[in-house]
Amino acid sequence: MISLRISSRKVEKLELIAQILLKEELAIDVLLVRSVEKIQLEQGKLIRENIHLLTAKTKAMLFPDIDKKLRKEFGDEMPDIFSLPIVQMDWDKRDQLAKDVRNV
Repeated sequence: MISLRISSRKVEKLELIAQILLKEELAIDVLLVRSVEKIQLEQGKLIRENIHLLTAKTKAMLFPDIDKKLRKEFGDEMPDIFSLPIVQMDWDKRDQLAKDVRNV
């Protein structure tokens, strides 16, 4: 099991991704966090910008399918996406993930 983390400057893009993930049974527990500050160092200067974050729980084996689907949908405007392993999880939530996310 993994936690997806997807970020974008456009909240509408993340809203569409949330719909795709849920309607196609690719993830559960989608969270959308609007307007968080991203800070990077570029050429010795701190650069700040507001972005939006989406997180969701899914099966690790679905990550390549999700990545491929998003690349097809967004092409050159692909949002940043990565996953983190879920090491431990409440048993009820694990059961929900097994039931509500498509089989691989």
